Amino acid sequence: AVDPYFRADIILGLSDLEGIAIEESYLTATTLPGGLQARLGRFHMPIGKQNTTHRSELMGEIEYPWVIQKFLGPEAGKGTGVSVSSIFAPLGFYQELQFTAVEQIPGGEEGAELTTELPSDGSAAGLGYSLRFRNYIDLSEASNLELSGSFATGRRPQPIACDGLPACAGFDGVPGVNSRQSLVGGDLTFRWRPLQ
Repeated sequence: AVDPYFRADIILGLSDLEGIAIEESYLTATTLPGGLQARLGRFHMPIGKQNTTHRSELMGEIEYPWVIQKFLGPEAGKGTGVSVSSIFAPLGFYQELQFTAVEQIPGGEEGAELTTELPSDGSAAGLGYSLRFRNYIDLSEASNLELSGSFATGRRPQPIACDGLPACAGFDGVPGVNSRQSLVGGDLTFRWRPLQ
């Protein structure tokens, strides 16, 4: 806790290959007007439930599940940017809406070697965006339910087939084009913890 209004988080990772690396580093403003909370820095994007979990906290797994690695990359979907969230309860149970904008939508490594005419993050249209809507319902004193929906979109490099086309001349490496990719997902979590 930096002061009553801000919190700073730095999460380090240790590995034999990389040594010490910064996994996440962000500043959170906890008391903005209108009950808003904002986060600025590098963090896991709120896309689904498991993407925000660090690898060391995964239950019985060493790597992220294949689906997360395929769509968000081997280290899950991290980005540098800003996130704004709000918690409210108009229906008698808690709901949270999270909006995030990062420098580029996270993705698998297959686009890393592609060369594009323009960088995918050159403008606001090239940023990666996500929206997550969470519902948290207490069923009893010992159990609760969380139901969430997530949406993410952004531009990612995709390979193009040249076959000797003049438009491909001048590219160093494998030619690619920036195209919009979107993800839609949902998650359901049931918790049961007896009071005794």
